[in-house]
Amino acid sequence: MEKTIKLSKPINEGKIKELTLAEPTFGQLKRCGIPFSKGEFDFAKAGPLLEAISGVQEPFLDQMCAKDSMKVIEAMAELIGGDEGNSAELPAS
Repeated sequence: MEKTIKLSKPINEGKIKELTLAEPTFGQLKRCGIPFSKGEFDFAKAGPLLEAISGVQEPFLDQMCAKDSMKVIEAMAELIGGDEGNSAELPAS
């Protein structure tokens, strides 16, 4: 399964307009960790995992605006947790 997120503000000097996220493998989760736990979100684990499942280097991912970051976090939760009805728990807002 994959999810493609259109960015409202392109990154890498406008070269990256969307991110396609692949479903993480067990190995990727083992190496990077799962960024969702008990309603908490761990950005330190999210960066390396996002780089692994998107193929975009973390310095470029760091350029995402907050709005796009939240869309990407939600997509990651769905990919880790399964279908949209059974996604990983997102942090409380």
